Amino acid sequence: MGDSRHPIFAAAFGGAYLLGRIIYTIGYWTGKANYRLPGSFIGTFFGLLPLVGVALSSAAGMIGWW
Repeated sequence: MGDSRHPIFAAAFGGAYLLGRIIYTIGYWTGKANYRLPGSFIGTFFGLLPLVGVALSSAAGMIGWW
């Protein structure tokens, strides 16, 4: 939904989320819990939360709030 008004931001944040998930998976594969934290942090704070913001911005624009 967020790609209708902000396609470049949605793609960039989606890529950051994907990168975070890859790093998380590599950390999970090692078997040490501390190695998962960087991927979780990147995926959440640089990918997922901005994607939610982009989606909310698009939704607000569609219903005419701005």
